Amino acid sequence: MQFLYRYFFITVAVVGLFSHTLYADIINLSAEQQQRLGIRTEQVAVSNQSTYLNLPARVVVPPDQTYIVSAAQAGIVRQVFVGEGDSVVHQQRLLAMSSPELLGLQQAFLEAHTQLKLAQNQQQRLQALWEEGVISERRWLELKSAVQLAQSVVSEKQSLLSLAGLSKKQINSLRIHHRLNQSLNVFAPGEGVIMQRLVVPGQRVEIMTPLFHLADLSSLWLEIPVPVQHIASVKNADHVEIQDSDVSARIILRSRKVDAENQTVLVRALIHQPPPDVRVDQLVNVVFVRATTTPQYQLPISAVVRQNGQTYVFVSIENGFEARRVKLANSGQAFALVKSGLSADEYIAVKGVAALKAVWQTIEESTGDNH
Repeated sequence: MQFLYRYFFITVAVVGLFSHTLYADIINLSAEQQQRLGIRTEQVAVSNQSTYLNLPARVVVPPDQTYIVSAAQAGIVRQVFVGEGDSVVHQQRLLAMSSPELLGLQQAFLEAHTQLKLAQNQQQRLQALWEEGVISERRWLELKSAVQLAQSVVSEKQSLLSLAGLSKKQINSLRIHHRLNQSLNVFAPGEGVIMQRLVVPGQRVEIMTPLFHLADLSSLWLEIPVPVQHIASVKNADHVEIQDSDVSARIILRSRKVDAENQTVLVRALIHQPPPDVRVDQLVNVVFVRATTTPQYQLPISAVVRQNGQTYVFVSIENGFEARRVKLANSGQAFALVKSGLSADEYIAVKGVAALKAVWQTIEESTGDNH
């Protein structure tokens, strides 16, 4: 309340000093008075783009960038190393589990490898006899066929171990040392972010049970429902921007299908390398943008005031400011885009605007100018 009284007296004092002003839209203020009122100016920023639609949108992950990490074997989850929202890299360990079924796969691999060694040894022993003609060609071909069959069985069992999550190094160690191990690690198939953890320690899982939902967030989509009556104005060369941010997205799809319930057409835009504050499933407001030959001017929204249904900004002039009516092309929470009423070389008030408006309104009342 004390601030409001002080603000009121400052306003009255200023108006009293400049009651000789002839035009209500002109506010005469010295540099000292501007400083006392906390007024700061900025040059208007020129934009060669125009906006034409403001619509809500949802941030989604492209389907080819999502992965479900599943259990390669049945077992018990012993430990989980990552949680929802964690970033992971390729082959990072996500989970450890115990799998009795894995013991059976390892045993089958060792048995197949033993059979292969026996077949190879028998072939080596009888090779000299075959070369001397002691054994028949048919017998020799049977020996070769037995070795090839044993090799294919070993390859099959080794592939099953790989699918179960064992590395080549682990399989070689098993072949050499014959030590069985029921511990199994689950690794990330690629770089990304854990979107959902689907299991907890102690839980029993079956083969192909989903464990994690992983997503690559290096690019994201904006899915925008555009009313069917506006879809013709959307062009492939245009782009969209998330309001009050620097995030821009390239239009990659205008659907050929109309949603029967709400009569909208899906427009999809691609964000490459989105910043961290753009999140999956986030609802945002976007504006459609296209290049234009007619310059427009971007202002802080704090510079814009409304009076009697009209939009104004305070343009810096010699010895004060002019309250100038402008037309907006678009406005958001942080910025407004002006399509007429300004020029590129002008400066506008961006701080102390409320004080200027109070002075301006008092001058209007004293002159009887209601615009």
